[in-house]
Amino acid sequence: MSVPKMMLPLRLLFDALSDGVLVTDGAGYRTYSNPALNAMVGGDARLPVQSLDPPTFLPDDQHDRYHRYLEMISSGAFDDEVLSLDWEIIDAEENRTPVAMKLLPVRNGSRGPAAVFWLVLDVSGSTNGSTDKRRRDLEEGLYKIAGELQKLGVAGSSAPAADRPEFEQLSRREREVIELLLSGHRVVTIADELCLSAHTVRNHLKSIFRKLSVHSQAELVDLFRGRTR
Repeated sequence: MSVPKMMLPLRLLFDALSDGVLVTDGAGYRTYSNPALNAMVGGDARLPVQSLDPPTFLPDDQHDRYHRYLEMISSGAFDDEVLSLDWEIIDAEENRTPVAMKLLPVRNGSRGPAAVFWLVLDVSGSTNGSTDKRRRDLEEGLYKIAGELQKLGVAGSSAPAADRPEFEQLSRREREVIELLLSGHRVVTIADELCLSAHTVRNHLKSIFRKLSVHSQAELVDLFRGRTR
């Protein structure tokens, strides 16, 4: 069983990530695991392949939880990304490692997800500060993945394009900033995407706030989402 064709352009990105990635298809079958996850578990993280049984790297006390997620995926009830904490994985020598998982559904149509990315973050031996940094790094990896999905025309857990009438007063650059903000980017990653300084991005945000009569990023997101429900 291979990675779905729409995922092939993501292989280089997944292969380069230092945190683990497991891909399941819409039915819950494991189709891909990246080198980082294979190294964490000491073998092929997809095992048993072509099976809906939990992967061998999950201890028995995690199996029910895994099955609950598979049921959500296969029933089409899995609509948005989830940060799932307090997992453990085991390697070939039965050593346990605490991990956090970020589950990202990928859509290719109106029904349930075409695939789900399980991003696995090793949190063993981490202080709160270092764990937070690694989660931020993982989120930035998610943003890159989301960008690749947009190029492929595949919707993930998405924010709609900012094309409503109330945004007509924004400049082209301000629209670009708000698109990235509504997709989950932070000031630093917006700056990187648009080749701007963080200071310039903040100035664009101030202008957006003024034009739309909001006072914070949270208000802006609430305004946009409220208008699109």
